[in-house]
Amino acid sequence: METAKTTMIAKTLTGLEGVLASELSALGAENVTPQNRAVEFEGNTELMYKINLWSRTALSILKPVFDFTFETQEQYYEILRAYEWDELFDVEKTIAINAIAFNSEFTNSLFLAQRTKDAVADYFTEKAGKRPSVDLEDPQIKLNIYINGDMCSVSLDSSGAPLFKRGYRRKNVQAPLNEVLAAGLIMLSGWDKKKPFYDPMCGSATFSIEAAMMALNMAPSIFRRHFSFQHWKDYDPELWESLREQARKEELKRVPPIIASDINNNAMDAARTNLMEAGLLGRVKLEKKDFFTSKPTHPRGMLILNPPYGLRLQTEDIHNYYKEIGTALKHNFTGFDAWIISPDKALTHKIGLRHTSQTMVYNGQLECRFLGYELYEGTKKTHKTEADTDTDSSENQPEGKEKHFDGPTTERRSYGKPGDVQGEQRERKPYRRSDSNKDNPEERKPYRRSTSGHGNKPERKPYRKPDSNTDNPEERKPYRRSTSGPGNKPERKPYRRSDNNTDNPEERKPYRRSTSGSDNKPERKSYGRSDSNKDNPEERKPYRRSTSGPGNKPERKPYVQRDDRSDNPRDKKPYGERANKNKGYKGEGSAFRKEGNKPYKREEKNSDNSGEKRSFRKQDSRPEKRTENKTDRPFKKKEFRKPGRRNDE
Repeated sequence: METAKTTMIAKTLTGLEGVLASELSALGAENVTPQNRAVEFEGNTELMYKINLWSRTALSILKPVFDFTFETQEQYYEILRAYEWDELFDVEKTIAINAIAFNSEFTNSLFLAQRTKDAVADYFTEKAGKRPSVDLEDPQIKLNIYINGDMCSVSLDSSGAPLFKRGYRRKNVQAPLNEVLAAGLIMLSGWDKKKPFYDPMCGSATFSIEAAMMALNMAPSIFRRHFSFQHWKDYDPELWESLREQARKEELKRVPPIIASDINNNAMDAARTNLMEAGLLGRVKLEKKDFFTSKPTHPRGMLILNPPYGLRLQTEDIHNYYKEIGTALKHNFTGFDAWIISPDKALTHKIGLRHTSQTMVYNGQLECRFLGYELYEGTKKTHKTEADTDTDSSENQPEGKEKHFDGPTTERRSYGKPGDVQGEQRERKPYRRSDSNKDNPEERKPYRRSTSGHGNKPERKPYRKPDSNTDNPEERKPYRRSTSGPGNKPERKPYRRSDNNTDNPEERKPYRRSTSGSDNKPERKSYGRSDSNKDNPEERKPYRRSTSGPGNKPERKPYVQRDDRSDNPRDKKPYGERANKNKGYKGEGSAFRKEGNKPYKREEKNSDNSGEKRSFRKQDSRPEKRTENKTDRPFKKKEFRKPGRRNDE
C-alpha cells in the first residue's frame, strides 16, 4: 500500500466549497484549502479511494501527474510526446481528454484536446507500434489538462464518470436535480438526521434518497461499479475491496421519518423505481398527495422544496403558484424549518415570508438562491420577546466579570477633550436653568449675541419701533423716498386728482394725448364716420385703392369677362399662348413648329366608305425627317407570336 502523500484536487459545484472542505477533513485529508469550485488537499492512495467512495459533494478527484511551461504550440506537443505515458496505463485502454485554457496560445479548447490526444497517441505508436482508442462516452482513462498562461498542469481523473452518478437512478422526470447538489443543500440546511424529513415535491425522490443515505451512514458511491483509477497500473484491488466491505459494515439500521410525496403519477413511478434500486423503498414513505392541501403528521421537522422555475416546467401562473406555496407553509407547516431553491428573486418574493438564511448555488447553468425559512405560530413579536428575555438574563452576571456585546449598542460614545484620560468619561454637570429662561417673561434679560464667538459678530440691538409706525394713522409721517439711496431717484410727489376726473362725465375734458411725451405723437382726433360709411349704400363712394400707399399699386379695375373664356368649350382659343421653353415643340417659343403656327393635334383620315371606322394618325408639327420608304398608312398593331410556333398560313 502506498504511503506517500501527494497533492490532489476535488472538484465541486459553486457554493459547496465549504461543505466539501468539511467533508474532506472528516475523511482524513490534510492541508485542506477551498478554491473556486474546487478544494485542494493532501493524501495518499487509500484516501483517494475513500473519498471516491464516501464523498457526497465532490464531482471528481484529480491526481496531478506533472507540470511544465511552454511558449509555442509545437513546444507543448513535443513535451507531451516525450513523457512516458506507458508507466500510467496500457495502450489497450480507451482515453478521453478534458482541456481548459486561459490566456494561452491555445484559444480553442477542442483544438487543445486534439493536440494532446495526438501527442499521447504518437508516443504509443512510436513505442508499441499501436495507439489507444478514443471513447468520449465512457473512457477508461481520463486526462485533465489545465493551462493558465504558459503554465500547464496535467492530471489524471481518478473518478472517471462524475461522482453525482451514484448508480441508483433508473428513471428520470423532467428537470431532475443533481445528486451532488441535493446532498450539498441538505448539508447546508443543517439537518441533524433525527428530525422528520419532508420532501413534498419529490419528483424522482433525489432529496429523499440522499437524506436516507445520510441518516443510514450509507456510502453514496456504494452502487457504482466502475472508477477510472481501476484501470491504472498502480491500482490496488485488495485495498479497494476492503474499503467497500468496511463501508457496508458501518451502515445503520434505523432511519428517521422521511416522507416523499408528489401529485404527478410519472413522478411517483420514477421515485418508486429509484427507491427500489437504492434499497430504500421500505424505509422512505412514498405518498401521492397535494402539497397545498395536505398537512404533516409531525408537529416539527424539516422541509425542503425544489418547485418549478417556470422555464422547463411550465405553470399557468407561476407568481400565484409561489404565493400559494407561502400560504401553505404558513398555515400547514408551523413549527418546521423550510428550505427552498429558486433562481428568480421575484418568485421567492411572492412567498411572502422573510428568509433567515441565504446561499448562492448553481443548478446547472442557472444561478439559484437556497433560502431558509423559520415557520412559527402567530407573529414575530412572540419570538422577539423570548430573545429579549434571554438578553435580560445574561445581564445578571456575577461581579468581577465584564459584559460582552456581540453587536452594536445604542449607548452614546463620549469623546473627551485632549486633556482627558483615554477611556474615562467626563462628569456630566446637572442641568441649570439660565436667568434668561425665567417663568416671568418681564424678568428675562434681552438677548445679546456674544462678540467672543465664531466670526465676532456685532451685538444685536434691541428692536425699537419707529415714530412713523404709530397706532394713529393721522400721526404717521408721509412716505418720502430717500434721495441718498442707490440710484438717487427723485422724491415721489403725492397723488393729486386732476380736474378732468370729476364725478360728472359731462364735465370731463376730452382725451388728448400730450405732445410733450417721449414719442411726441400727434394729438388723437375724435372718431368721425366718413362719407363713404353712410347708412344708405347708394350714397357710398366706390372703393379705390390709394396710390400713395406702400408699393404704389395701381387702382383695382372692375372685373370684365373675356371673350375667350366663355362657357362653351368650342369657343375657347387653342392652348399655346405662353411660351414653354422646357417642353420642346408644344410652346409658342418652340423651334420645332411648322409654318402657320398650328398646334399639335390628331387629324382624321378621310374614308370613302361611310361605314368604315375612322382611324387616326399622328401629324407631327416638327420638321419632317421621314425617309422615302415610309408611307402614310395608319399604324397597325403587330400581332404577338409565341416563340417556336409556326404560322398556320
